[in-house]
Amino acid sequence: KGYGESIKTGISAAKTDFIVTIDADGQHILTNIFDLYKDRILHDADMVVGSRKNESSTSHYRGLGKFIIRIITARLVKTTIYDLNSGMKLMNTGLAKKYNKLCPGNMAYSNIIVLSFISQGHRVIETNISTNVRIGGVSKINTRTAVDTVAEIFNIIMVFNPLKIFGFISFILIFIGVVWAIPIALQGNGISVGSMMAIVIGIVFFVLGLLAEQISLIRKALL
Repeated sequence: KGYGESIKTGISAAKTDFIVTIDADGQHILTNIFDLYKDRILHDADMVVGSRKNESSTSHYRGLGKFIIRIITARLVKTTIYDLNSGMKLMNTGLAKKYNKLCPGNMAYSNIIVLSFISQGHRVIETNISTNVRIGGVSKINTRTAVDTVAEIFNIIMVFNPLKIFGFISFILIFIGVVWAIPIALQGNGISVGSMMAIVIGIVFFVLGLLAEQISLIRKALL
């Protein structure tokens, strides 16, 4: 069923207090699990992400893709987690099961489960890990999976904090409308139709954001 669905199936069947996910290509070193658990105890964390921050990407193209995803995520979610899509994570089983239904079944799962924890105010920390060279399988990560990941990030933000997106669009439109209107108004020609339209549409987006925020609160209450 795919990467994400495989992990979600395992999480649904788990009966322990905490679970660890690892990739199946042999890259992860199992002794790093002790480091993740040690930091979980030390910081009372709900999730510990195994970070590959100090290791170079397998290709410049993939490195660029990860960089773009980090930039987009940083603009939408307040987080200090660097390696969002790391396959090695230790997390609270109860919380993982709670957010299972919100996570996609594709490669974006790794990013979305972290953002779900963060968006709901759970403690998520990062621990440096080392990795081996891949010993099996072929990477499924490509341009399409990167696009899917960005789309899923926007989707999860719409679930937890839609005003973040609507508010940004609203601000941009109103700002453009005001900047457009000032020179024309100073010339004594009133306000142009284009600038007024931008301002009105910006206000509409803000109101839609408020409505979406109320729907988000209802949905979160049902989790």
